[in-house]
Amino acid sequence: MRFGYLELGKPEKGLMLKFLRKVSGYSDIQVKRFVRQYFETGRVRLRKAKKRGFIRKYTDADIRLLATTDELHGTLSGTGTYRRVRTHFTKTRPRPSIIGERRKPRPNGKPDYIRVDTVHQGDQDGMKGVYYINAVDEVTQFEIVCSALEDLRKLPDSGP
Repeated sequence: MRFGYLELGKPEKGLMLKFLRKVSGYSDIQVKRFVRQYFETGRVRLRKAKKRGFIRKYTDADIRLLATTDELHGTLSGTGTYRRVRTHFTKTRPRPSIIGERRKPRPNGKPDYIRVDTVHQGDQDGMKGVYYINAVDEVTQFEIVCSALEDLRKLPDSGP
């Protein structure tokens, strides 16, 4: 009544119903029902929901015992039955990876497709040799070359 709902045009009424839905949290049909009820009777009567919850059949001790029994028999009741008491995890299944796949790049003229090559110099007198790493951008041909030792602690002491 405060917004003059009866005098509003159809688009404005739709906007007003949308506003009432947003503010009240009720669904579209519930808001329409309440508006109609108000204009017919002069008031809106909200009914409380009847509590018809499930009657609890098992105690907490019974649920723990059922979960233990289910675990001993290989989760026959499924994974979702006793979530609060027991959680069942399955291992991750391996999938093939294409990380080491060797193929010709197709960068489509865009930089950032980097080819990386590594070369090991070899071992000498039981010590690991140097690794050479060569990274090249396939489009711009920008190249970085560096070397690395596997373990610096194995280097001979060269003195001060």
